[in-house]
Amino acid sequence: MQEAMNKASVYIDRRIEDGSKIAITLPHASHILIMAVSAYLIARQIKKQTKDETIDLEKAFVCGLLHDIGRYIVDERESKYPHTIAGYDRCKKLKIPGVAPVCLTHAILDKATHEEYPDYTPEQLKFVNDKMSKINRSFYDDLTMLVDLHCRGDQVFHIHDRLEKNIKMYNIQMDNYYDKYMALYNKFTSKYNVDIYRICRFVADHRKSIFKHLMPYCHGWLRYVCGDKSVAKDHVAYSRNANIAQYWKYYLAQQAKVITK
Repeated sequence: MQEAMNKASVYIDRRIEDGSKIAITLPHASHILIMAVSAYLIARQIKKQTKDETIDLEKAFVCGLLHDIGRYIVDERESKYPHTIAGYDRCKKLKIPGVAPVCLTHAILDKATHEEYPDYTPEQLKFVNDKMSKINRSFYDDLTMLVDLHCRGDQVFHIHDRLEKNIKMYNIQMDNYYDKYMALYNKFTSKYNVDIYRICRFVADHRKSIFKHLMPYCHGWLRYVCGDKSVAKDHVAYSRNANIAQYWKYYLAQQAKVITK
C-alpha cells in the first residue's frame, strides 16, 4: 500500500504540473483527498463498531486516493475514453492490481448499460462488463462508491441530491438508476450504522486544517491544494519515499474521536 500511495503522489503532482486548468485541478485534487480521508474515517468507525479486524484502513484510504487516477490519463470530454477504464489499465501496469478494480467499481455497481453510461461505446461497455463479471464486489468497492456519490470536487451533497444531479449531468436514461443506488446506500448504512454524509461533510469543512496537519508527512501537492501559492512547481518537496502512514493514522484517529462524539 505504501507503493500505491507513492504512485498516487506522482499522479497528483503531474496532474498539477502538466498544465491542467486550475479550476479543474484544485477541486479534483481536493476531491480525492476528501475521498481518501472520509473513506479512512468511515472504515475506522465501522471497524471499531463491528470489531472486524479484517478491515484494512490503509486500503480504504488508498482506494479513495486512487479511484480517479484515470482522470489524469485521459480527458473524457475530449477523448471520449472513460477514466474508469484508463484507471483500471494504469493500476494494472503500475503493478497495484489490488486497487485496480476500484477504478471501475467506484462508478459501476454491476453491469454497465448504454442507458446508464450513454457516452461509452459498445466496445467499452463490453470491456467493462467483462472485467466486472470477474470482480467480486468488496467492502472497499461499496465504501468508495458511496463516498464518491456524496462528493464532487470539494463539495459534499446528500446522496439524494447527487443522484438527481448525475441523472441530469450525464443524461442517464436508466429507469431504476436512483432506486438502484439508494438500495446500496440503505443496505450499507443500515448494516454498519454509519452516517456517510456527516463524515464527508466534516472532512470537507475541515479540509484545510486536515491537509495542513498531514502536510509534513505528505508531498508538495498538499500545500498546493491548501492554497499555498508560494509553492512553485520546481520547488515542490516531493519526498517520494516519505512514510506518512504513521502520522495520518494518528491524526485521523484524533479526528475520528471528534465526529463520533
